[in-house]
Formats: sequence, structure tokens, C-alpha cells
Amino acid sequence: MKKLNLFAYLFIVLTLVPLVSSAPPVTTVQQFETGYTILPAKQEVLVQGRDYTHHWIVYNSSNGIKVTNTTINCSMYMANGSGDVLLSNKADYDNRGFFYLLIKGGNFSANGIYTYGVDCMDTYGGALAGAFEVTETGFNISTAGSLIRVAIILAIVSLMFLFGFIGLKLLDSIYPQIGYTLLGLSTILGIVSLYDIWVFSKSLSNGLFSTVHFAIFNVIVIVFGFIFILVVIFILYNLFKNLIEKKEQKKYGEGYNTKSKQYEY
Repeated sequence: MKKLNLFAYLFIVLTLVPLVSSAPPVTTVQQFETGYTILPAKQEVLVQGRDYTHHWIVYNSSNGIKVTNTTINCSMYMANGSGDVLLSNKADYDNRGFFYLLIKGGNFSANGIYTYGVDCMDTYGGALAGAFEVTETGFNISTAGSLIRVAIILAIVSLMFLFGFIGLKLLDSIYPQIGYTLLGLSTILGIVSLYDIWVFSKSLSNGLFSTVHFAIFNVIVIVFGFIFILVVIFILYNLFKNLIEKKEQKKYGEGYNTKSKQYEY
């Protein structure tokens, strides 16, 4: 029990200490009294390696009328976290009333923040600057949300060990059926918790964890997976062992000790 408590403590410390607040990227629209106002689509967290089409609408700042490609030309650039420009292209126009540019997934090869800028002009002009956050899942998890998620995972893992411990104890009692049920529930909870930890670790690969802490968290996931496999093997071994003993007990009759392989009267 002390070892279990120590493991839980280390899991909590290594999981919670690195957490820091993560704010979504901010888009800044430059407005001019006699220029153009550019309103972009509000999707700022993207999936790593996936194509993304960025859209925006352009309005005349002085009268609010939508502007089309018959009046202006728009272009867009994007840079990675090191400031290297990945693309700088002229935008296309959709007759439904917006400009757009397809960004190939190869430009989002790594997790992180990608800054971009859009400018549209003829005699006058308009511009905006913003950033995309790229993660493996396309979601940005807040610190509060991650703490709740960790608490749920710890609760599931605790129930897994509790059900497994009680289930094994009940196999040698007068309630073996309840023991089998609890062991089955323990296995299911283990699978759920392992999957949840893996998905959670992928979503934390940027923003909440530094690279070092993310590596540590992945090590914890692997270690927990190995422990879970050992626990499942141990549970299955005891289940089969108990079934064999029950068969022997039924075969040799009352008074036969399946452990000593002798009759006890």
C-alpha cells in the first residue's frame, strides 16, 4: 500500500507541477478610417500536418460595404516559431464573398505557434496580424481543464487498483462470482485509463508542457502501460488458476486441498 501511495504521489507531482496557463493566439486587425477592415475566420488551433484553408472577409472601413477581388488584391504570409517565412502567396477569391488561401499540411510539420499576416490593398489598404497554434489534436486545453482531466484519470486508476485488489481477495472466499466481476471491471477501467492518458498526453504536447516535461509525461505513460500489462497478466493468471482449482475441487470432491494436492479430513 505504501508503494502504491508513493506511485500516486509521484504521478501527481510530475503531472501537475509543469502545468502553466495557455492562452489562445490573438489576432490583431488594423483598421483605418479610409481603408479596409479585414475580418478573419476564428479558427486559431489547427491539427499538425493537416491542410487548412484560411478565410477572411474585407469591408470598406468608411461605409461598411463588402469589398471583392474586382477592387483589391489580397496576399498572406506565414512564418514558423523561428521566424522563417513558410509561405507568401496571393489569395484567391470565392464568389460567395470571401478571400481564402489553402495552406498545405506540410507547413505545419511541428507543434507550436505560427504567425501570419494578411494585407489587402489598391489605392488604400488594410491589414491584420495573427497566429495559429498547431497541436496534434487541434485542441487547446486550459490549465483548469487539464487539472480536472488529471483528477478523473487518477480516480479511474484508483478504482482499477481497488477493484483488482478486492476481486483477487474474493476469489478465495464464498463470493468468487463477485471477485470475477470486480476483476473484469478493473480490467475495463485499466484500458479506459490507459487510453485516456495517451490521448491527454498528445493534447498536451504544446502549450501546457515544456518539451522536457512532455517527455517525462510520455515516459510515465509508457511505464503505466507496462504496469497495466503486468497487472492484467497477473489478474488473468489468478483467474485461470482459480478456475483450475475449482475444477480439481469438483473432480476430487469435498475435503481435497487444491494447494497441497491432498485430502484433508
